[in-house]
Amino acid sequence: MQDLIVFTRVFQIGFAVDAATGLKLVEAGVPKDRLALLAIPMTPLQILLPFIISKYTAGPKPMHVFIKAMPIR
Repeated sequence: MQDLIVFTRVFQIGFAVDAATGLKLVEAGVPKDRLALLAIPMTPLQILLPFIISKYTAGPKPMHVFIKAMPIR
């Protein structure tokens, strides 16, 4: 149980890195409109990916996929 508590606290660091990446790119000189154009191909992926992943997360151990995927991230 303590492992799960530690894991749920530590995994949030990855999301902070994602937020900082966009800011660092703008700081390095990448125009904001170029970053906005990246959102266009990501939209279908954000819609379809939950449907694909749902067959793996429905079941007796739904957090199993999450725990395996977060270290890769």
